[in-house]
Amino acid sequence: MKPILVFTLAFFSTQVESHEIKDIRWPDSSVFFNHSERSAEYSLPIGKIVLQEEDSELRTAGYHPVDSLWLEGALNRKVFDFPKQDSPNHVEKMIKTQLARHSYSIQFECKALQCGDIAGWKKWVAPHIAGTEESQRVIVASRLFDNSNANYVLVHISDIESEPRMLLDFIATQPDTPAVKEAE
Repeated sequence: MKPILVFTLAFFSTQVESHEIKDIRWPDSSVFFNHSERSAEYSLPIGKIVLQEEDSELRTAGYHPVDSLWLEGALNRKVFDFPKQDSPNHVEKMIKTQLARHSYSIQFECKALQCGDIAGWKKWVAPHIAGTEESQRVIVASRLFDNSNANYVLVHISDIESEPRMLLDFIATQPDTPAVKEAE
């Protein structure tokens, strides 16, 4: 009887990990776009995106992140539009608060021109990105779990005609699909 009781207590005391960051509802925002894929390949930029003018031995001409991780896993992409009274700075503070609350570690962040060309983010990440370089903010965060699963979040915030837009990409990897740093 005691072994069963010990097993039962151990089973019920195991913490269930939540992937709640992708399901947060942001006050006063509207969902502009929502898309999910069960199995996706994703190149996560962990540095600014720059324009390479000419082909090289490693890359063709075009926009490329300075550094990136290759991920495989479930992808959830949401694009939120916020009202004019919110600013990109306010939206950035809200997302950072939620990332901290859900135990995410920020791996990369930038503001304005430190992030590179907004056209590069649009081409590399999603066509829903728009606005100006001066208003953009990018946050890349991760959360690792004891079972080798990991969640990654990419957030791109910018102002479109004085209304903030936030793209949130949430990628949940599995133990058999580890992140691989791409060659530069």
